[in-house]
Amino acid sequence: PWSGELVELQSELKQCQATSHLHKMSNLNSVHEGLGLVNWWGFTPALDLISHAQRCAETAAGADAAGGAASAPAAADDAGGSDGSEVNILLMGAGDIRHILRTVAVLRRSGSTRPVHFWISERGMELIARQMLQLALAYAPPERLGLQQKAEMFLELLGNSHVRSQTSEFLIATSIRLIELVTDPELMEKHYPLVSLKPLKFSERDDLEEVFKFWRQPSPKNFVISELWDFRLREYLKQRYDSRSNLADWDYSMKLKDYSPIVHVRHFCRWREDGIAFDIRDAPYDVPNRTLASGRVFREKRGGVEKRGYWGDIVNSPYIGLGVECEDQSFFKLRQDKFMKSSVDVAMYNMSAHIHEALTGTVYTPPRAEDDEPSSAEASESKITEVEEESAAAAPVQSPPAGADVPDGDMTAPLPNVRITMLPEKFPSEMGSKSKYRGLFDVAYFGGGMVQHLKEEGATAAFKPSATIVLEGVLHYLGLTNEQKAQFGTKVSEFATNCGAVPIGKIDGTKDSYYSFKMPPAPAE
Repeated sequence: PWSGELVELQSELKQCQATSHLHKMSNLNSVHEGLGLVNWWGFTPALDLISHAQRCAETAAGADAAGGAASAPAAADDAGGSDGSEVNILLMGAGDIRHILRTVAVLRRSGSTRPVHFWISERGMELIARQMLQLALAYAPPERLGLQQKAEMFLELLGNSHVRSQTSEFLIATSIRLIELVTDPELMEKHYPLVSLKPLKFSERDDLEEVFKFWRQPSPKNFVISELWDFRLREYLKQRYDSRSNLADWDYSMKLKDYSPIVHVRHFCRWREDGIAFDIRDAPYDVPNRTLASGRVFREKRGGVEKRGYWGDIVNSPYIGLGVECEDQSFFKLRQDKFMKSSVDVAMYNMSAHIHEALTGTVYTPPRAEDDEPSSAEASESKITEVEEESAAAAPVQSPPAGADVPDGDMTAPLPNVRITMLPEKFPSEMGSKSKYRGLFDVAYFGGGMVQHLKEEGATAAFKPSATIVLEGVLHYLGLTNEQKAQFGTKVSEFATNCGAVPIGKIDGTKDSYYSFKMPPAPAE
């Protein structure tokens, strides 16, 4: 007698499940649309990977000891043991050089002479080109560019849709120089020895050259980023476009503020509106940031057509990598339950500290400001007016205009015991099969868009015994629910454990910015 009602109930249940599934799929599609196709910046705070590997080794050794299991001894002063051999660190899909900046700064100020070799793998040559530029800017000789100017320019080029004319001139001059270097391997080895392009194919070098050629144009007609940014917003928000200011404020108040309260609502909403994240100087930011340009293939009647545009993040913001954590806790002081400083101030401090410590080997001590000095978000008077500095170290860079001769000196100041190698685009699918990468890496960092490569056959063959694996989490992805964040943490943990890696501590996608694992030690002889 109940069969008819049961059938009806089952039908209603299926409809509810389908509706719930469609809602989840719609939510995930929205997250992907907001993130874009290109990871121009990272969504986890900068991490000192060598110190992190040490802590993981100590934690794993303590857990083994508590469980009565034999384990390899934790590293005493480095990531790969205490024999003085080079530490090889793989960065896959990190998006920028924040982990390099942090790791090198801590290594240099500690006085360690242990060699470290970073290997960078990204999905496109635009990202490799951008990181070559970031390295050249951060580690430029001090006599060429002052510390404050480096920090400001770095943040502009990292996360602003538009930059100052002075920064654009620097970009033009550096692009001209990089074209010379990538097309002449001997010149590259002589004047930019910090970075190696040897593993790249000739076609990939050609791609780098094309990127730098595009950057040297002051205002390319086919890259009007204000229109491109607005196009992305319209595509993402659709009928909600006219309410975009209220939606940005909602995302900040109900989502971002819970994880990164140091980010100021005014900064976040300004970035969501026009792409300006770091408005530091009292000067016009009116030149398109060409380093944010990339191609995307569209399907048309005539076939696939690549169109250059802005295909990066328009939802989460570039503040997370450098602007939400720092060693100086005075930046997080509260007054009347409000932060006295903002993520822009934190990012400026971090950049200044990382650069200073890497180049001098000494701890950075910033000039002390008064406690009641307004933050970068509180008043326009707090912005820095572009005037001539008396100090030569802080003087603006005198970059030649487009087409002028570029100085032929070294791209960076000497960084003893540090090397950086750019890897080909096919590296993720080859790292387990190429003999030259077998058993090479002491530490491996996988960005959120690269963790699936742990499933590649034989991928773990590239890791040394007891290597540390760090997987980027999605804690700071604003469009995801806590349930989805937890599911992501569980899923990527399965990727790692299926490879034989052991988690360090409990994995919680709703609390952790990244998840850490250790590969098993070498079998006892």
